Amino acid sequence: MWLYMIAVALIAIGLLGGIALGGIFTLVLVPLGLIAIVSGIAHAVVTRSAATSTEAADTTRPERPLRTSQPRDSGHVPTDPEALVNARREQQ
Repeated sequence: MWLYMIAVALIAIGLLGGIALGGIFTLVLVPLGLIAIVSGIAHAVVTRSAATSTEAADTTRPERPLRTSQPRDSGHVPTDPEALVNARREQQ
């Protein structure tokens, strides 16, 4: 969506500048705006076609049930100061 806004702004500035000033506005900004519009449309088409193909692929797979077991202790080191002091005392 933001690409369309940039393209419209470039085209508007290019056309107004081309009418009033000519030169760089006509030669650079109008083609840049057209490139932005074409690439925005191509991006939208590709994104929509990819979204429909992934939606079709996702419906064929069964969903996995959620895990019911608790996660194992990962051996995480305590991080609060008192726990660190206690852990250090146990090691000595």
